[in-house]
Amino acid sequence: MSPKDIRKKLSAVESVFSESATTIEKLKSVKTLLRGIHPALDAKLAEYGKHLDLLEKAEQGAVIELSAEAMPENTEEEKKRKAALLLFLKKWNDLKSEVARISAELDVNSESGGSAASLAGKIFSAAKGPLGIITVLALAFAALQTTAVAIEIKNDGCNTIQASGSLPPLPGLSLPNGPIVSGASGTAVLPPLSFDVDGTSPGSLRLSSLGFTMTFHLSGVDDITFNGESLIGKTTTLSLGGSKEHTLQVVCN
Repeated sequence: MSPKDIRKKLSAVESVFSESATTIEKLKSVKTLLRGIHPALDAKLAEYGKHLDLLEKAEQGAVIELSAEAMPENTEEEKKRKAALLLFLKKWNDLKSEVARISAELDVNSESGGSAASLAGKIFSAAKGPLGIITVLALAFAALQTTAVAIEIKNDGCNTIQASGSLPPLPGLSLPNGPIVSGASGTAVLPPLSFDVDGTSPGSLRLSSLGFTMTFHLSGVDDITFNGESLIGKTTTLSLGGSKEHTLQVVCN
């Protein structure tokens, strides 16, 4: 999905956000418009959708006031309706904040003539937490799908490499589709990120990117090369954006 397509969807959603009263149908359209832009929004949409369903069951009128201040709570039914609206409004405001943040980054990037890569970097900066690296990869591809790079992973005499893993279901973003046995290779398709690689600790390799650090233990591995250059015994910066194709070779004697 290109930044232009994202902007169109966000603009449509922002028009719904600006209303003080709306309908269940419009609230449902927000889910349709925002779904699939990136995992950060999808996670918020899941909670939003759950509380929208509860609100739909509690509401009776065709028009929903997006404020609970004037709602009566004299009967048990009125109390339930108000509670459902208050819970929904919390998720509604969370969603509005996330949309506003991404929309602002799109505007700044457009005005400054920034590239898709600079836009992605700004969006990534807010992705935190244990699952952040998955979010980073997914967001990176969503913003940089036209410049994704291929990395051929070669197994040179090592035990079978279990290179498959769990990534968001986005077209073109993938790890090898199965184990890589000795003498074979597999291909990973990833965003053109930059990584700081620390190979100075015996038996391990540490990769850092966008505030995240991953450590790989190298039991029985003699060398790992990236485009023919060893990563062991030194620190290296890898820029995947320098080429559309790279080779990562794991060597065991």
